[in-house]
Amino acid sequence: MYGLVNRGIEHLVRHQHGDAAWERVLRRAGIEDEVFVTGESYPDALTYTLVGAASEELTVSTADFLRAFGRHWVLFTGSASYGALFDLTGATLP
Repeated sequence: MYGLVNRGIEHLVRHQHGDAAWERVLRRAGIEDEVFVTGESYPDALTYTLVGAASEELTVSTADFLRAFGRHWVLFTGSASYGALFDLTGATLP
C-alpha cells in the first residue's frame, strides 16, 4: 500500500489519542521510528500490522478501528492530499 494509507493511520491515532499512543502503536507493531512517505509503496503486511497494533493499543475491534479510519480518511485525504484538486472541481458534483 502507499505510504499515504499508513500516514492516514498515523494521523488518526495522533489526532484522536496523542503522540504517545502512536509511539506505542509503532512499538507494538515492531516498527522503529518509521516515517511513511506518501507516494512510496509499502508491503500490505506492514499496513495490516499497523491496523492490528492500533486496534490492540486503543482497545477497539479491528472492524471498529477500520470504520473510524474510513471516516477519518475522507477528511484526511480531502484536506492533506487532494484538497487543491477538490477545490478546482467546484462546490457541487455537476
